[in-house]
Amino acid sequence: MAKESKTTLEILKDWALANIRHKDLLRREIVEIEQDKQGWEFVVHSTKGDRFYCIAVKADFEEISKRAEGKQVFVVVPNTKENLAAFNSSWSQLSKLDSFC
Repeated sequence: MAKESKTTLEILKDWALANIRHKDLLRREIVEIEQDKQGWEFVVHSTKGDRFYCIAVKADFEEISKRAEGKQVFVVVPNTKENLAAFNSSWSQLSKLDSFC
């Protein structure tokens, strides 16, 4: 029986979730992690506030910057020329966000 290979998006989501949990091992600040809530792939509720994660194969940074107002936002995308170009072209909007990571 052949294994089904994961999509790039599934791999990114798995990696991000493992990374989020790993970074919290010592701090123990995470209260809950919700998946696919409020239009975000992950919403991490912690003792220091909520963090919102956008995970995409090709990010729409303009849309993210619109939804990010007043939120601590993290974006996880593959390191590709297309994503870098999109990031650079949206930098003026993204740099105005207080809590963009």
